[in-house]
Amino acid sequence: MTTSLNCVIALDSNKAVVCGNSGEILKTTDGGENWAAMDSGTTENLMGLDAADEEVMWCVGYNGTIIKSLNGGGTWTPHTSGTSSHLMSVSAVNHEVAWVCGRDGMILRTTDGGIPDTR
Repeated sequence: MTTSLNCVIALDSNKAVVCGNSGEILKTTDGGENWAAMDSGTTENLMGLDAADEEVMWCVGYNGTIIKSLNGGGTWTPHTSGTSSHLMSVSAVNHEVAWVCGRDGMILRTTDGGIPDTR
């Protein structure tokens, strides 16, 4: 692996997911012994990652990138952020609610699973 990794979340003592540059997303289910590459569907640098539970995950990155998985990272769906700012962090409250912050003072929130409200 030659890309920079930028964020990690632990789902339990054996499961974790990381995101990084060039759209890199990796997942382990065996305490880090092995890491499987997940197809993020983007080549943007991914900076922030969070999970509402083991199935619903949100990831954010450069140029307004927001992607969401409903199946534990198996597939990722892009969501329109309405900005080209670099998004740096995401906090998932549940399946429908997530908060995102980024450069340039950008704060986004969704209450319907993916259509952001700009605040």
